[in-house]
Amino acid sequence: MKKISVKKIAALAAGAVMLGASVVGAAYWQDVPITNDAGAPQVKVVVGANAAASDGVAAANIAARIGNLAFKSGSTYTAVAKGLDGVSCQKVEGTSTGGSVTCTPTISNEQVQLDVTLPGVVTGAYNFKPSINDYIDKKLNNRINSGSEDQYQSTVTDVSPWAAQDTLKISGTAFTPIASATVRDTYSGKSYTEEQSIWLRGQVQYDETLDTLIAKSMKLAYRAEFTQDSYGIPFCTALANGAGNDYTQCASNNDRTDRHRVSVKFLGEDWIISGMSVNTGASTGGTGTLYDPGSTVSLAKEGAYRVLHIGENLSSGAYSVRLADIGLAEGATNVHPAAIEIYDANGVKLKEDKVDPGTTYSWTATDGTNLKIKVYTTQPGYTLNSKWAEIALYSQEITLTSGDTIDNDKNADWDVSIGWRDKGYTAAANQTDHLREILLINDANTAKMQKGDTLDIVGDPVVFQLEFGGVDLADADYNLVTYTVDNAADLKVSSGQSCETADTQDLTGQQLLQVSAKTKDSFEIEGFMVNTFYVNLKGDMGNKILSLYYKPSGASCWYNATSATYINALKTQVTVKFAGIGDDQSAANGGVLYVNNNSITGGFEVGAIEDAGYNSTTRAVDKFAVLLYNISSKYKFTTSTTSSTSNAINYTAAIAGGPAGFSVTMPTGVDATYMTERGTKVYDIDSTGWSFDAAKKIGSGNFYLRTKEGMATDATQVTLKEGESRTLQGGVIIKATSITETVGSCSVDATGAGITCQATGKEGVKAKVSGNGQESDSVTASVPYQLTGDLVVLDANAEKTGTLISVGGDKANEISKAAIATGDTPVDWEATPVVVKKYGNVIVVAGKTSDDTTKAAAQFIAELK
Repeated sequence: MKKISVKKIAALAAGAVMLGASVVGAAYWQDVPITNDAGAPQVKVVVGANAAASDGVAAANIAARIGNLAFKSGSTYTAVAKGLDGVSCQKVEGTSTGGSVTCTPTISNEQVQLDVTLPGVVTGAYNFKPSINDYIDKKLNNRINSGSEDQYQSTVTDVSPWAAQDTLKISGTAFTPIASATVRDTYSGKSYTEEQSIWLRGQVQYDETLDTLIAKSMKLAYRAEFTQDSYGIPFCTALANGAGNDYTQCASNNDRTDRHRVSVKFLGEDWIISGMSVNTGASTGGTGTLYDPGSTVSLAKEGAYRVLHIGENLSSGAYSVRLADIGLAEGATNVHPAAIEIYDANGVKLKEDKVDPGTTYSWTATDGTNLKIKVYTTQPGYTLNSKWAEIALYSQEITLTSGDTIDNDKNADWDVSIGWRDKGYTAAANQTDHLREILLINDANTAKMQKGDTLDIVGDPVVFQLEFGGVDLADADYNLVTYTVDNAADLKVSSGQSCETADTQDLTGQQLLQVSAKTKDSFEIEGFMVNTFYVNLKGDMGNKILSLYYKPSGASCWYNATSATYINALKTQVTVKFAGIGDDQSAANGGVLYVNNNSITGGFEVGAIEDAGYNSTTRAVDKFAVLLYNISSKYKFTTSTTSSTSNAINYTAAIAGGPAGFSVTMPTGVDATYMTERGTKVYDIDSTGWSFDAAKKIGSGNFYLRTKEGMATDATQVTLKEGESRTLQGGVIIKATSITETVGSCSVDATGAGITCQATGKEGVKAKVSGNGQESDSVTASVPYQLTGDLVVLDANAEKTGTLISVGGDKANEISKAAIATGDTPVDWEATPVVVKKYGNVIVVAGKTSDDTTKAAAQFIAELK
């Protein structure tokens, strides 16, 4: 049979990807995710090491289709400057002696800077996002932990390893590497349902000492639970005469579950139950689960296994084990030990010994190699052919002891609790006899997690990790707002909106507070959108206490706001709508900036009220403010009339329904560098200025529960000169953040005395991104997902976690063979020559013949959606 290499399969898949194009978005086969929203493959395609070439081609076709799902055909987007037609020059002064004057603007240094943000994607991961200052519990984003929706109830599947509250359960439905599985005991013909879950607790907060968002008091737990009934896996599958309902009294030792090579999931991987022990007399009293100290469960991974007859060998690496004989009955239970011999690669006998059935024999070679030899059962006989032993060589074995840690090394912080139940409890049969669950808990972590920090689940072997990604806001999600005290402003202000000479007043040397936003048209005042406004702190036009000035686009003067919505009747408070921090644009629901002197003698309070998400079931707002005081006839940002500096802001945390009124108690508060519960970043204050980066959307803490090999992507930036184009692909937000067009001096085509020209209309120049016949401030494109590992792997190298697409039947692919063996019935290849079926975390794509396998692959591809 001709074989095909994985490299050739990968090459075939890559070739198909280059030719194909498809839409971006999560792809599914039935309810199984094949790619996520960012195009990252969530599966591995497995082909047998001894597969026929047709199996390799089928695997390549599937891999090619999956690869295509991670791509979208490119579109060309061009960064250009718009609004230049509104730029003109006006004659300012001077007298022409050479005829008419024509002023022409000069434009230079044409360059547009773009932020290109690739949203962080972690492969094979479960992402969850609690609000800032929220508990990690059942109901995220409500900042409470005591509501009924926040707590897990004491049911079969939803009992928390800790208290009912402050806990988040992640099931195998959400995180496929711990998907539920069917456990089969082929010796007894019994089957069980296993459910895995990972539990977390902690809180997301801003840390003033570290100046960053952190996850604190993070606790982790892992549970494997057997839930097909109310009891779990029995210690014995057949009972001795007179045992009653005591399932620890087996008909024979061969009826112990730990002799049956039962494979269970542990931390998402396949392990054999190699041993179980319970404490005699331990009982639940007929109800509940007993976490019995000292009881044990041993789990192992087999490196090799087979039934050996006398003289046959089983090898592992450079060493082999030979069955020499089956001994005579020994001891009170009449066990027949296996006589074994250990040889090196040269056939030299290194050790001989005997091993009782049900025990594991450990031997260490001089080179440090440790052999663990498990004898499941032995069969004595009178002839050589009638004697045999069922033997495995373990590559790894661990013994979990309830009430102890996993080990005293890398897992010293992980406590073990083994839960047992008592089936058929009576006063005479009061013995725990069913394995209900294995629970691992790490309560020891006290470190504060910062962006990029990870916690292992468990320390060794590390299979899963919890990563904290910091706040989920990128640079493009912020709008910088700047406050500046301007004691030398020169504004032409109209008492109305006519800008006529008789209706205007020149303000020079007034005490003005300038407020500006980086994003155009951020503020709304009397129906006009602006990104700068002034507040007169000294009074004008009748000695009003406060005045609000703004300049609409195209206006030749500044308007004096008169609407009560923006300045109250007593002129003691200014309110400006700011949709960037709250869609409702109100004090009650967030989205306003304000200045007032309601409770500040000799000064003003300057602040913002923003939408902060939910507290319980009600929308909440948070608020932050600083003070302005008149010191030596000049207003300064400070904490009092006697102080010249300020290092604090007042912050009112998220309160459902909003804080009462605008005023806050000053100057108590938090450090000036702070992150609000919305995610806004408030910066340091000096005497003449203050600024904050307003979060355009409500930010959250960003967590990824992932397999160890999952990797996150990073954001990037590009700078394009105006008119340059760039072809971009996949899930990328392209935002035109600034344009550095220099509209400079005006050239004059006439001569005369002191003729000068001034450029106008520069504020209308902005960057636009155009493509696909559309033009906007931002566009969404697509990017190819860059694989960090092989998409196609051999069955011998396939990880057992995650979703596997196994191509080929049980004779050509070991993964398919193991998966099909877990099914309720074997595959009838005559009746069903084409098989596309899910077994646990494995999707088997196979056929009776090579043509049938090709058909199976085509069927699988066609069913992707």
